[in-house]
Amino acid sequence: MRILNNVKLLIITLLAIISISSCKKDVLLTDSNAKLNFSTDTILFDTVFASIGSVTKNFRVYNPYDEVLKISSIRLASGAASLFRINVNGTPGTSFSDIEIRGGDSIWVFVEVTVNPNSQTLPYVVQDSIVFETNGNIQDIDLVAWGQNAHFFVAKKESPNLPPYVIIDTNLNSTITWDKNLPYVIYGGYAVVDSSTTLIITEGTQIHFSNAGGLWIYKSGTLKVQGTKDNPVVFQGLRRETALQEEPGQWDRIWINDGGIHEIDYAIIKNGFIGLQLETLFDPALPVSLKLTNTQIRNMSGWGVLARNYKIDGWNDVISNCGLFNLDLTIGGEIRFHSLHFWKFLESRTKINTGYALDKLCT
Repeated sequence: MRILNNVKLLIITLLAIISISSCKKDVLLTDSNAKLNFSTDTILFDTVFASIGSVTKNFRVYNPYDEVLKISSIRLASGAASLFRINVNGTPGTSFSDIEIRGGDSIWVFVEVTVNPNSQTLPYVVQDSIVFETNGNIQDIDLVAWGQNAHFFVAKKESPNLPPYVIIDTNLNSTITWDKNLPYVIYGGYAVVDSSTTLIITEGTQIHFSNAGGLWIYKSGTLKVQGTKDNPVVFQGLRRETALQEEPGQWDRIWINDGGIHEIDYAIIKNGFIGLQLETLFDPALPVSLKLTNTQIRNMSGWGVLARNYKIDGWNDVISNCGLFNLDLTIGGEIRFHSLHFWKFLESRTKINTGYALDKLCT
């Protein structure tokens, strides 16, 4: 009986302690000297193309004290006019009030930016700040983004069994020239060089593709890439962060079909799924060839060059660091490479199927 009474007494005591603890309010720190700590003092966005939103960046806001700290105001300095967007602990907006952080705890702030286009050809800076007010103290985090105008091709057309695409020029027998004045951005699918159209890309031109983006040279279209040693033409992904400059799989491919005598000289094709996909889809009897010179194809998550029934004449090219095959030749065709170099973590990955006439291949 005494044991039972002791157990009842212990339970009553525990319930009392829990009741007192639950009723106890957290102490609010009101000291005017109290300040927040931040995981960074500046959020910097690498060059962002105008009208295309940035990646999402984040930082943490810390309460270094034991007591609760109330942030009376968190706001974008430019308010609703800001080009930046913020989200505080999962809630989007431009201003927030009475945000409490428990002692030793923290909250997340997420930041994005969309840069408005203007008439400048060179990158330009966009700035704002996030202002924090706590017990009368004002602190801020700087927001900085570099904006870049560009020529945009947004893929909105759709056809059965085809990815989204946009035709670069719908005029018959037209010649289009891309130059280095502004970058070219292919967004949301393929930019198509249609039949009887020639696309000339001159030295120093930068072409960027979104995740599903690519360049499609359709039947009887022609591609002429005219880079130089000092100013190559670069095909690459849309992301501009330093950490992603050599990251594979950021876009899809350059896809070249029947007809035309194509030329690629002094180009860098990097960070996609397939560097060059060369194939005849409609009429294998049509003359189809590519002159590929002084060109680097690297960091493809799939193939460097995937060729089907194609004639390739190459000189001084490098194909490297591809996930499946650096060079994959199928169905038939002809290939002549002088001074072709492969590299993939000290391993060459080359597949040449029966039916290809191999004149010279130096690795």
